[in-house]
Formats: sequence, C-alpha cells, structure tokens
Amino acid sequence: MRRKKPRRRKRRRRLSNRRDDICADKAKAPTRTCIAGGGALAPSLLIRFARAPDGALTPDLGEKLPGRGAWVSADRDALQRAVRKGLFNRAFKAETKAPDDLADQIEAGLERRVSDALGLARRQGAAVAGFDQVKAALDKSQAGVLIAASDAADDGREKLARRAGKTPVFGGLSSTALSAALGKDGVKHAAILEGPAATRFLKEAQRLSGFRPGALDRSGEKNESRTISDRPHEHK
Repeated sequence: MRRKKPRRRKRRRRLSNRRDDICADKAKAPTRTCIAGGGALAPSLLIRFARAPDGALTPDLGEKLPGRGAWVSADRDALQRAVRKGLFNRAFKAETKAPDDLADQIEAGLERRVSDALGLARRQGAAVAGFDQVKAALDKSQAGVLIAASDAADDGREKLARRAGKTPVFGGLSSTALSAALGKDGVKHAAILEGPAATRFLKEAQRLSGFRPGALDRSGEKNESRTISDRPHEHK
C-alpha cells in the first residue's frame, strides 16, 4: 500500500514583504527628465519632442515617433525656456530648429487630443451631456471629471461645481468644441464617468492646462500633487 506524501504547507508571505513589493512596484514606475529643469516626472506630465532629419523640432504628443526623444514639462514657460537657452541642441547633440509658433502648435494639438478623448468617451457610453444628466451623475458620485464650457453661464457652472466635491473640473473647451466632440448641439455641461475614459481624458487635460492656465481644477482631490503649471523649475 502506497504511503501518501505529507502535504507541504505553503508559507504565507509576511505582510511587510507584500508592502515591500508594493513599494518596489511604485519605484519601478517610469519617469523622464525634463530638459528645462523640471526634474524627473511621469511621462503623462511631460511632452516628448523628436528631431526630424532636416533638424526641425517636432512635438510628439502621442509619443510614437522613432529615434531619440527630448522631454519637457507640459508647461508654456518651461518650453520657452528650453528653446531660448538652446536646450534642445544639447539634448539632441545637434542643431535643432524650433518654429516660432511652437507653443501655439502644441496647445492646438493638445486641444485636439482632449476633444478626441471626450469623443471616445461618448462612443464608449462613458460620457453624459446636459445640466440635468451631469447633475444626476454628480449626485450619484459617478462622475470622474466634470466638464463646463468656457463660455457657459456662471450660474450653471457654479451650481454644478458646488456638487462636484473632489471631482476634477475642466473648463478649457468652448461650447462649440464640446458640441463637436459629443455630436450634440449647444453643449454647455458634460461629465465623463469614473473609469479608464476619465483617466485618459484627464491626462490630456492636465497637459493642456500647462498651456491654458486655469483649464483644469484638481484642488478638490485627496492628496493631489501640484499641477504642472504650479511646479517650480530651476532657472539657470
């Protein structure tokens, strides 16, 4: 008769070890260094640039262009400092020509990305539009971001903002832009429900706020770090 092998007891990992693993995972989060003195930041708070073969500086908002990249905080002042001090030449180790309207190009590109993220949220069924629908989403704590048109009436904006609590509030697009993104005329108020769609939208909205001050208010969030426009930069 075969003797059964005794079962080995699985040792439980200590709680402290699990905490160490969590800390290690956080430590592995990728960062990039801002060439304008902004320090090491998450890529979502930066803008990547590439150098074309003819030496032209090219914004890579989607972070997909091949070759060496240079990163700058998503902030108009940081970008202007990088251009003024020739920091792109140093980063690419070659003469790099920046267009005069580079900051405006980036602002326009980021606005398109914000609008695209909102349109995608609509197609995924993760966006609501209209004062009453937005109010209902806020009252049920379902909203991941509250969106108000920059030209919306102050009364409506303030009423919804009071209900937002810790929900980020974005006001960087006009009613015309909101309406185009949502496929509905006359949109003044919208919201994206909590989840991946809101996270995607907030990444682009955060970067746009560095070129359009006041576009995003995250002051109500718990333990929220300062926005890019509030971060100090080294001046050399």
